[in-house]
Formats: sequence, C-alpha cells, structure tokens
Amino acid sequence: MDELKAEGTEAYAVCLLHAYINPIHEQQIKEVIHKRHPEAYVSISSEVLPEIREYERMTTTALNSYIGPKVGVYAKQFKQRVKDMGMDLTPYINQSNGGLMSIETTFNNPIRTALSGPAAGVSGANYITKLAGVKNIITFDMGGTSTDVSLIENYSPKLTTAKAIAEFPVKVPMTDVTAVGAGGGSIAWIDNGGMMKVGPESAGAYPGPIAYGRGGDKPTVTDANVVLHRLNPKTILGGRMKIDEEAAYRAIEEKLAKPLGMSALDAARGIITVVNSNMARAIRVVSVERGYDPREFVVVAFGGAGALHAVNVAKDLGINRVMIPCNPGILCAVGLLVSDIRCDYVKTSISNFVPENIEKMNANFKELTDKGNEWLDEEKIDEAHKVIVRHADMRYFGQNFELSIEIPYERITEENIDAIRDLFHKAHKREYGYCNEGALVQIVNYRATALGKVQTIELVEHPLEETDASSAIVGQRDVYFEEAKAYVPTDIYDRDRIKAGNEIKGPAIIEQMDSTIVVPPGHTACADKYLNLMISYQAE
Repeated sequence: MDELKAEGTEAYAVCLLHAYINPIHEQQIKEVIHKRHPEAYVSISSEVLPEIREYERMTTTALNSYIGPKVGVYAKQFKQRVKDMGMDLTPYINQSNGGLMSIETTFNNPIRTALSGPAAGVSGANYITKLAGVKNIITFDMGGTSTDVSLIENYSPKLTTAKAIAEFPVKVPMTDVTAVGAGGGSIAWIDNGGMMKVGPESAGAYPGPIAYGRGGDKPTVTDANVVLHRLNPKTILGGRMKIDEEAAYRAIEEKLAKPLGMSALDAARGIITVVNSNMARAIRVVSVERGYDPREFVVVAFGGAGALHAVNVAKDLGINRVMIPCNPGILCAVGLLVSDIRCDYVKTSISNFVPENIEKMNANFKELTDKGNEWLDEEKIDEAHKVIVRHADMRYFGQNFELSIEIPYERITEENIDAIRDLFHKAHKREYGYCNEGALVQIVNYRATALGKVQTIELVEHPLEETDASSAIVGQRDVYFEEAKAYVPTDIYDRDRIKAGNEIKGPAIIEQMDSTIVVPPGHTACADKYLNLMISYQAE
C-alpha cells in the first residue's frame, strides 16, 4: 500500500471472488485503504456491481475507479459553479440508463455515466414521439463522428447489461444503443484492395471536413453532401459558416475519383452509399438481430447529420416513415430535461422459478425495493412521485446466459407465476427463435429500478393550418438525387417558416440552423402540431 501511494496511485479497485454474496471482506479492505491512503479513490465490486460473474464484476469495478477521480472532480466543480451562479437548486447528472442521479451518487458510481450522451438522445426521442402517439421507433442519432441507433417498443427504451467499453465488459444497466463509426466527419479512403471505405476515422470538428476551410485535407461524408448539393454549398448554420464547395470537389476528385477511375460525382455518390450501408447495418443489429421487423417502426432522426441521411437509410430497410423533431440538433438536451431520477439495484440469488420458492423470491425483491425507497428518500422524492420497477434475469436450467424480464406485479403469487414464466418464454422465442415451455426456468439476478418522477417540459401545440407550404420556400438549387440519377431543380425551404399542417412534396431540401433535411422525390413531409416532420413515401 505504501509503495502504491509513493508511486502516485490515485485510485484502487477491489474485487473478491464471492463478494456479491458476502461483501464484508471488501468493506474491510476499503477501510484499510482509506486509513492508509485517505485521498485515494476506492471502488469495491460489492457496491459497484453486486452480481455473479467475477470477470465482468472486476472489469466494471476497475473502469469505475479508472474514471472516478476525473469524473469526481468534474462533478464537484459543476455543483460548486451552479451554486456560485446563485442557483438555489440541486444539479443532477445523466446516466447511461437514461435516468438522472445526484452529484453524490455520480461520485461513487461514475461508470453509470459512461454512455450517457447517446442515452439522453433516446430519452428525448421517446418523449416527443410519445406526445405524437408514435409508440414503436428506431432512434437514429448521427453526429460528426458516429451514428447511434436504439429501438423503443411501446414507449419503452431497451436496456442491456451486456455493453463493453474499450472491449471491457461493463455490466451496469445501460440504454441499448449500438454505435457505428459513421458521421458527417467520417473520412472516405481506399483500402489495399482498391475498395472505397468510409470511417471509422473522423476528421472531427478540427480540422473537420475540407469544405469547412479549417485545414482539413481528407474527403468526408460532409464533403460528399456538399458536392451533391444536399448540404448548402455556400453557407450553413443559418449563414454563420461559409462552405468551400470547390475545395471539397477537388479533394474527392484527386484522392478518390482518379485512383478509382471514376468521376468526382460518382465518388461522392459512392461515399454516401457506403456510409448509408454502414448505418443500415447498425439498425439491423437492434432490430432484425433481436427479432424485430424494422418495417413496423418509425425512424426518428436527430443529431446534426441525421436528417440528411435518414430517409434513404430507412428506405433501404423497407421503412416508409421517418420523423424529424423540431430541433434535431439539440434533442439530447431535451432528453436531459425529461429524464427521471433513477437508480438501479441488483442481487444475485439463483433459484428455480417454481411455487415453492415464491416466498424467497418476494423477499429478494423486497430487499431491493427497500433500498430503492431509501435512496429516493435521500433524494427528497415525495411518495406521489416514487416508482419501483422490478425485473428478473431468467434462463432455462443449464443455460449460461439470461434474459431480463419485467415483473408486472408487486408480488409473485401462485396466481401469476405462470404468466410471468410465459413472458420469459415469449422473450426467449423472439430473441433466439425458439422456446422450451416444458423446461425448468430459473431466476439468476433480481433487479429493482427506483424512479423519482420529475416535472418535465411542455411542448407548444400549434393549430393545424393549410397544407400549402410555398410561403416557406426561400430559394432553389440543383440537388443530386439517386431516384433521378441526376441533379434536379429543388426548392429550398426555411424550416422556421413551416407551419403545423403544411405538406412538402419531394424533391425538397429543408434547412434550419442545426440541421438539413433531405426529402427525396416521391416522398412527402408533413408537419404535425408540435412541428415535427413526418416524411413518408408510398411503397411500390
């Protein structure tokens, strides 16, 4: 211990083999570390993840300690800055599960913030689509470096405990988001076999795409969109940033088109085709590979670049509806404003799911429920806004993997135990294509989610007006569309002028400060009462 302290060790991670059952030895080690090295950050697995499987528990605990010192300093400084600004309120931090937690909880469990940014976008998309009455969606969050996709069924985002960070398993509950290295800044390049690739390397914000004129010298997805005139070839961000179309064209021609023996136009088209294919593959991961038909869902596109690509990606998958929020570039921020305060609890106790074990199973859920209520009391949540949601990680006897099943009852009884078992059979069949209704089912982990419902924002409802949107037209330019295999004279619309009830038939480009929306030929965009745009086409 003294040697580690002398070497400048900042954090410790403690994980003993069976600490998820009996944490006393880990707690004693933690006390010794605090006594000998009081300024160090310490994580013990029985507090971070009291769950079976020591490797995953160890990696999760180690990552918690790895980021703990920096996240802890940031969280405390954030709290102090809010106080210094004269705000008499308690700030909260977003979690990877789509909920919020206090500064104190964040300090002890920073690993819960690991993928919190994409989770906030999923929360925001779920909120606006719930208002619009769209219950089954696939979120499509495309930014500068990556695209994050997630599936929401019946207004319920999917959670997972099977994520990895830097190839290390992280078992804390997270919103089930699949990321692919495809964004506006993704670099197009030629591999050793002479094939065009896009990403995962990104030009980032600096130097950024060549068209931005900030020193970038590698062609990107954004440069291709500029050459195709889907992005404004003169200015973006409401006229705040100039675009160098000629530089983008030259780079695509010199670095891609000539080596591949094609025109700059075909190279730009190729960039878009490749990146769209990459993103469509990510959507298949969260839908087809999980037993869902993507054609039964609406794609909700946001992020700075989502609305540029979403319609064509959706069409490739047979999805005929795409929804663009009113402000797609800041939907993650909306997600922060509508998220509930949340904390997840887990206990491993392997038991057969049979009537003889009902009392034991209810006792395990009660233990976690009591912990959740205590935490909500500490967070000063009143009784009217407390919610406890229960899940069980279930499997067939002999399996080494589980499915998390929501328990829609306060208690398990002889009257509902068969119904709960049927929920597992159905989930297993959807996930793996089969179920064994005669096999013995087990519970491995008990889970409880403590929710403190918060007052959310209210979006303004606008009265529906006439369908004619011609008053929102601000210009025209030639835009390349695959449907026409040519540049097509296209009306340019200012989204701020589009009113509820307006309809826009493609081809059209809709520009706003934080995004650009492509409406291809054969598609129609309709503005709802919240000014979201629903883009659809009549499938052939």
